[in-house]
Amino acid sequence: MKKLAWVLPALLLAGCEFEIPGQKAKDAAAMGYACRISKKSPEQCMRENPNFSQTAVLDGWREADKDVKDKKVDTNFSAPPPVVIKPAGGEKKEGEAAAEGEKLPEGGPPPEGEKKPEAEAKPAEAKAPEAAKGH
Repeated sequence: MKKLAWVLPALLLAGCEFEIPGQKAKDAAAMGYACRISKKSPEQCMRENPNFSQTAVLDGWREADKDVKDKKVDTNFSAPPPVVIKPAGGEKKEGEAAAEGEKLPEGGPPPEGEKKPEAEAKPAEAKAPEAAKGH
């Protein structure tokens, strides 16, 4: 019974957010630090983060500025390398279907230079308007 007495309060408090003393000021300083590293002015940073203490944001910005000037942090970020997405099965061989889900005709692909028959090349709906033009 004593074990169950602890379960009820634990369940009731499970969804509560507890404030850690000084955490909001630390978050604001971290936001200011990040703003300085991303080359934003302190004013712009404070405008973008109105919920944080302006003094804490400025303190973080100043700390980052000092680190940048002491060359502890590099703010010159290069562009990320381009992302090349390759098909999962590797490179396609000549004559294989180009797009996923595309089916090859029975008997394999037609030899190079050979055209598809007209019946396969044009859908049935495309033939109907041509028949009407024949008058």
